[in-house]
Amino acid sequence: MASVMQRKPKFKTELVTAVDSFVTSALEGGPFPVAAYSRFRADHPVVKAVPDFFIEDGADYAEIAAQRTRLMMASSPPPDRSCLNPGAPNLRRGRASQRLQWRASRQGRTGGEAEARLVRARRAGGSQPA
Repeated sequence: MASVMQRKPKFKTELVTAVDSFVTSALEGGPFPVAAYSRFRADHPVVKAVPDFFIEDGADYAEIAAQRTRLMMASSPPPDRSCLNPGAPNLRRGRASQRLQWRASRQGRTGGEAEARLVRARRAGGSQPA
């Protein structure tokens, strides 16, 4: 006969508290709404279906808030890191450079000369050459 390992119960107390409001469809019989801070027995089917949404009864508010934060962090998508792309142009520099290139084209100079003037002006402490 094969032996079956018994799982350790997630909760040590008989009652548990919901950390946030949610609706689950993990139970038979349709959606099951749960209000925040609702108390259930640890052997209730909804607690067995989604134990991460519950915490032991009697937990202080800081523990409940920490569990709620863990749930939100686990369910949120990863941050968009495109704004941290080093190859992306700096918009402020780009606008200043575009203005200088436009001025340079009006005055008959090349864009490279205008860019060099911008760099020299910034090193000298001014924002833009006149």
